[in-house]
Amino acid sequence: MTGTVFPDLLVLHVDEPGDEAASVTLASDQATVTVFCHPCTLSAGQRVRNRLSALDVRLLQSPYGFDWPQDEREKLGRDRLIRTGHYAYSGTGRVIDAGRGLVLVHGFLVDFGKVPDVDHVEFDVVRLDCDEDTVDEEPSAIVGR
Repeated sequence: MTGTVFPDLLVLHVDEPGDEAASVTLASDQATVTVFCHPCTLSAGQRVRNRLSALDVRLLQSPYGFDWPQDEREKLGRDRLIRTGHYAYSGTGRVIDAGRGLVLVHGFLVDFGKVPDVDHVEFDVVRLDCDEDTVDEEPSAIVGR
């Protein structure tokens, strides 16, 4: 395995924090998401480390069977990210590191805590969270597939 650096995320918008928590819109190089942030001192224009956390995971499994034809596996393994609620998302992403629970979907690195040791997972989460780790140093490498 080789080290891969995932580009930092850009803070596009921060809703007015209430009780130190806020809705934050983040952009990867491919898409945008709205995530929960607490405590939150972020502001638009900042860059944050590319690592989101999935909370209240309702579905996390391979989108296909191991014995399915390759063309069907490729079709069902395509990246997709669909907003289903304010912080809720469903989709399919590529497993980067099953042991660390990391999945890449539309340029966002999502920590599920634990994922099956497969190439792709489909998921449904009630809430995506972000750390407010701003980027002041060189990005760190994540070992991935």
